[in-house]
Amino acid sequence: MEQEKSTREYLFSILTQIKLDEKDIQKLQEERIKWEELYKTALANGDSVSADSAQMRLNKIGETILLRQSEIEELKKEVEGLKKSLRLGGNFQQTVDADLLEQELLILRGEDLGQEEDRKVAERLEALKKEEELEKNLAALKASIKGTPKKEGEK
Repeated sequence: MEQEKSTREYLFSILTQIKLDEKDIQKLQEERIKWEELYKTALANGDSVSADSAQMRLNKIGETILLRQSEIEELKKEVEGLKKSLRLGGNFQQTVDADLLEQELLILRGEDLGQEEDRKVAERLEALKKEEELEKNLAALKASIKGTPKKEGEK
């Protein structure tokens, strides 16, 4: 039982690291866009020193992104291995609460849980509005296909 608990904690730490690496990749991609613009501007202005500097920074960012992506892949393989070993040991239970895990990750990232819930509610509301609009359009289409109902006495 203690080993299962420590395995779950280790699994949680791996999943946390994956999420943090994914967030780092997003930030690096945003930074890469900024440096690409600086590189293009330097080239357009004929400033080869600044262009070379920006190109070196772009290369460094690209290497870091590749490193993070490979780390994520390795961690995902390790997660799969842990899941298999837990299943084979007969100790695997679906005790990981996905919502709880997500909340803990949000806390680690320093985000407000209320904001995340508000975003999810807004997304669900938007999806429901789209679904309602589609149903209205479908009803209108069905009505136009059937034509107008005939009055009594008409054949």
